[in-house]
Amino acid sequence: MGLVVDVRRRIRGAIAPLLLFLAILYFGISFVEGNRGLLAWISLSQKNQHIMSKLNNLKIERKIQENLVRGLRMDSLDLDLLDEQSRKNLGFLRKNEYILRVYN
Repeated sequence: MGLVVDVRRRIRGAIAPLLLFLAILYFGISFVEGNRGLLAWISLSQKNQHIMSKLNNLKIERKIQENLVRGLRMDSLDLDLLDEQSRKNLGFLRKNEYILRVYN
């Protein structure tokens, strides 16, 4: 009988540390791999950097387009720019001009 009582006493004494160890293990894994864990944070940081670089590229493109539009406004119409854009975008030609297509 003394052996069974001793085993029960040791098991009862080991339950609290075991539960504490399992709780620490659970929260540790959740900290690293959870929805808001360390790996998710790293992934979001990389996505954020990628999106910020796209945003910077779009801002540069917008500035270029704003400069083109500024040159085509009625109060500051640049006739050379108007001619260039109409030829480029609309395909307008003069009567004495030809288009040569070069295929590579």
